[in-house]
Amino acid sequence: MYRYILKRVLLLIPVLLSVIFVVFFIMSLTPTDAAEVILGNDGTPESLARLRQELGLDKPLLVQYVNYVRNLLKGDMGTSYRSGLSISEQIFDKLPNTMILACSAVLIAVLIGIPAGIISAKKQYTAFDNTVTFVALIGAAVPGFWMGLMGVLLFSVKLGWLPAARMGKTLPLLLKSLILPAFTVSTNTCAMITRQTRSSMLEVIKQDYIDTARSKGVKESVVTFRHMLSNALIPIITVIGLQIGVLLGGSVITENVFAWPGIGKYVVDSITNRDTPAVLGCVVVISVLFSLANLCVDLLYAFVDPRIKSQYSK
Repeated sequence: MYRYILKRVLLLIPVLLSVIFVVFFIMSLTPTDAAEVILGNDGTPESLARLRQELGLDKPLLVQYVNYVRNLLKGDMGTSYRSGLSISEQIFDKLPNTMILACSAVLIAVLIGIPAGIISAKKQYTAFDNTVTFVALIGAAVPGFWMGLMGVLLFSVKLGWLPAARMGKTLPLLLKSLILPAFTVSTNTCAMITRQTRSSMLEVIKQDYIDTARSKGVKESVVTFRHMLSNALIPIITVIGLQIGVLLGGSVITENVFAWPGIGKYVVDSITNRDTPAVLGCVVVISVLFSLANLCVDLLYAFVDPRIKSQYSK
């Protein structure tokens, strides 16, 4: 098990190096000069040239890349071109806000999606099953920004029940401001979990050991959760884990619609301002979070299915 974890962590290194290089290359194609972004209209040709030299922007792209990786290994993500503040401090100041939103959205999606998928599978081709399938298809297809705007229009503008934007400072205000963005983010995830749960449960329901358990007089609730759901969990956990990784990386659209001060909004603002160090810092953190989420999912497989645990020891 420990060898497997170490192997996965080491594989994270080439992934990060590749992602950073791709972002470096893409940002180098933008026409905006970082020195001009920092100095603005006050920059003279001499001051611009001097600043480019100080930032290392006059060096080849590969040299800039190597220097950035060397500083990253020291824990230095650089400073923002716009604000002049430490990138790592800004990111880790916004990361808890994104985690609050992501965890709330996943919790809502799991509490709704798994029960809906189970009932839908057990009532296959009934009116309930058709309704759940139809709603799940809509939830998977509707864009997140549209859901967010409709939620703001209905619950904030028309009814005035919930705040339209911003994150509350106190706990009551935080919970109230979290409702709209959390449900907006959870819509697509809930639809995916529902469809995957239904599909996995339908495969398990047809197995002979389910009929055997029922013939022995086992309670239906025990059959459903101990025999059906436990054997259908692997693909469900995979979907949940991938969605956690994506949401922890920042719900870009939702955070911008609701002005939620998380990583997603910070990434968009940094790209708009051509703030290369900030974009790179966000990419590094998002890549690490996504990889760690996938690692946790793989390790969780061993607890759900003991047969997988033996493969990790090889």
